Order: sequence, then C-alpha cells, then structure tokens
Amino acid sequence: MSNSVTNFEISNILPGKKPCQGKNNESQVVQTTPIKKRSVTFKNQSSLGVIDHYARLTNQSHSSVIAEVVDLAIPILEKCNRHNWSINEIKNDLLKFSIKESINRSRGKTEVTLEEYCSLIWKTNIMSPLKIPIADYFQLNANDEFMGKDEKTVIRERLSSLRGNYDMEKAIYIYNQRHFNVKHQSVSGYSNIILIHRTTFEGYYFDAGQALLLSTSQLITFGINEVLRRKGIVMPYPVVCWIDIYHINEMVVMLPVLRKTDVSNRVNAPDDIIINPYSQESRT
Repeated sequence: MSNSVTNFEISNILPGKKPCQGKNNESQVVQTTPIKKRSVTFKNQSSLGVIDHYARLTNQSHSSVIAEVVDLAIPILEKCNRHNWSINEIKNDLLKFSIKESINRSRGKTEVTLEEYCSLIWKTNIMSPLKIPIADYFQLNANDEFMGKDEKTVIRERLSSLRGNYDMEKAIYIYNQRHFNVKHQSVSGYSNIILIHRTTFEGYYFDAGQALLLSTSQLITFGINEVLRRKGIVMPYPVVCWIDIYHINEMVVMLPVLRKTDVSNRVNAPDDIIINPYSQESRT
C-alpha cells in the first residue's frame, strides 16, 4: 500500500449578503454565494483510487465526489454532535463490525467462531502493538531449572515500570531462550514482553493471569478441554473460549476468555506475569 500524500481542495457555497451600489448610486443589498474552501489530505492511496474510479464512472470531479461522500457522512457527524456522550459506544459498534468484516473477508464465509472473534479482539483492542524484545543476564541466586527469587524480582520490577510508563493494565514476560551457566552460576536469555492496555471488551474478559503454556501437538491431537482434563487443570469459572496468544518452539500460550459477569469468580493474579518454557514452573 502506498504512503504517498495527495491534497485536494473542496469548495462549498454558502448563502450570504453584501452591500453594493445600484444604477443611481443607491445603496442596495444583494444575495451572494461566497465560497469556503477546505483542504483534504489523502495518505491512503487505495482510498484515492476508489474515489478516482467512482469519479470516472459518474463523470464527476474528484472534489465533487469527496463532497458527496462528506454529505453522506454528515448525518452521522450530526448524531455524534447531538449525542457526544455515546461516541464511545458508536466507536465500539464500528470496531465490532470491522472485526467481524475482517474475519468474513479472510474466510470468505459469514460464519464467525467465538475463538476467531475473541482472537481478533485480542489483537486489535486488548494487546498493545508495542514489541519489546529483551536480552537478559542474571547472576544472583540463579538456578538451572527453577527461576531464582532475584531473577523474578528484577523481571517484575521491569514489567511494573513498563506498565507505568505506557499506562498498561498488565504485562507478560515470555522467555524465548534461557541458558544456565554452571561455572558462573548465571542465567542469560532472550525474551519478549506483551503489554496489555485493557482486559475487557464487548462483555468479555481476557484473563492474562490464567494463561497456560501447553503442548501444540497435544492441543492438535486432543483439543483444549481434553488437555486440561489430562493435566488435572480445573478453571475457577466457566470459560467461553481459549485463544492462542504466543508460540515458542513446540509450545503455545493459551489465554482463557470469560464473560465479564463471571469476573468475580476468577482467582486474583498479579499484573506482571512471567512465562518460562524452560522450567517445570512454566508460569510464575
């Protein structure tokens, strides 16, 4: 998609009056039509292409087409002006429609599963687009298999600082690599941090505190419910669906989604979550 910028000027005729001199130098007032111009900038070249095509089909100028589109949008803008308090609800409705339309276009079908819907909500409205790769080195009380107290403390302090700086609700730290040096009794590795700027949308709650690291092959073979049963994992609330939020090696981080009305039944979890695929204590 091109990022070129195109400018247009739109003129709208507004009724008005101005004084003028008559034939006998008498002062008269006549109706005038002053022109008020507005500049429009297009950053999305595909939008400009649609306007150009419509202009050719209807034998109109670009400015006329843009003015026509603006006229069609005016009732919506007037409604927003009259009901300023409901703008957020309107935006959420538009986002919900956009999410469903995106799924429909990608699948070519009208059916939308709850997993698909919640997964797209996660990507567009829950998870922050910020990507934070980290290279770490820990030496104090490091351990080969289990994460030491100092290692966890440093990570949680970093996550807490990031949440404060970016105004986020929660943060998830996930190790991509973790190596233990026996000689130096130290741990080094690479990780990614997922920031979550909100946990609820459209009556659904995305419980990052109960995210689970599970085997991809087992999920494919048995499905999420059977995997949980075999591991003896019982959720403290009814889960409407599970979504995958991160993949590493042959593991996948699965996050439960519940209805907002069931939030009171969930187990309180810290805002800073650490997931270590290289330890028996996968989530801390």
